[in-house]
Amino acid sequence: MAEFGTYGIDFPFQDSDLGYYLQLTETPEEEIKAGKKVCILDWDNGAEVTWRANYNADPNIIIYNPNVTNADGSPNFKLSEEMAETFVRMVGDWAKAGDVKAFAIDGVDKWLVRCYDILTKGKKDTDFKFMPIMYGKRNRRYNLLLDRIDSLECDVFYITHMKNVYDGINTTAPSKKTAYWHETTPARFTSTIETERLESKDGVDFIIRIESSKAYPDKIGHTHKVLTVSNGKVTHTDLDFIKEGKI
Repeated sequence: MAEFGTYGIDFPFQDSDLGYYLQLTETPEEEIKAGKKVCILDWDNGAEVTWRANYNADPNIIIYNPNVTNADGSPNFKLSEEMAETFVRMVGDWAKAGDVKAFAIDGVDKWLVRCYDILTKGKKDTDFKFMPIMYGKRNRRYNLLLDRIDSLECDVFYITHMKNVYDGINTTAPSKKTAYWHETTPARFTSTIETERLESKDGVDFIIRIESSKAYPDKIGHTHKVLTVSNGKVTHTDLDFIKEGKI
């Protein structure tokens, strides 16, 4: 089996367009045009807008939103889980045939919450007592899907948002932010990328920082500007080491 990378990307902001940019930068345009697929399991249900607006709805960028609702509009948690598993299996078949360059799960944080919802059947905290033993069941469900994703024969990107961390139960102001995935998840990654959004009077710069890298430790701590929005103009900065998968 070829050697593939597994990358964790976390965001302190809601727009994860940068995650798709990093994923697609690692997949050269000529590979996509030649039929190589980029597949996104979109728990956040936000990738399609980015795909249409910025990537001309390229048919080789395949986005799947697994969220299923019941007739009354309520979420069908169990069927959503099954749809996600089916999509990953389908991508697995394509990847074995050599047709997939990269896969992303967007909304790892949403999937973690979904695992809680599946066990509680969507009941509110006030209506359901979540016994400590159930955290183990939630974690097994969470990890089962990630294990299937890790087995894909292509590069894999885990995209999540960040959450506030508070010092003590009586503290109202967060002391820091941390990636919103289960604490064991980063052990899966060959490298971890943290993103930052810097605003100025002229616009916004998006910065990445290499937090960890098993294959390229010399890259750890390096920061790079990858996207600038200024005066209505969007500018991407191509990074050769990302194109070469050296992160």
